[in-house]
Amino acid sequence: MPTVQILVIAPDSDLRRSLRFALEAERFAVTWRTGIDAALVPAAYDCTIVDHDALGGNAAAVRSFIRAFAPVVLLANHPHELSPEVFCTLLKPGLGAPLIAAVHEALARADRP
Repeated sequence: MPTVQILVIAPDSDLRRSLRFALEAERFAVTWRTGIDAALVPAAYDCTIVDHDALGGNAAAVRSFIRAFAPVVLLANHPHELSPEVFCTLLKPGLGAPLIAAVHEALARADRP
């Protein structure tokens, strides 16, 4: 069975470390970035986790990123305007078990070989 590749995008280093620890404990391969980046290749990742603080102000670029890197789990401090456009939104803090459950559900629903 191929390794599941998870992309984590979060500017806060403590949050990235926490997410990476939780995801690697589930045997996911984790790549992280501090912001959305045009150099990333969507096909390389099975699921994307994005902290709302990493989205920036360009709404068109953010929406394009969300479509290209689906399924996307959005981490936010409160309900977010982009919530209808992502797989799901999880409210921070307390992401452990709900995050892992959301990733497993996103992977199950995604068209994966």
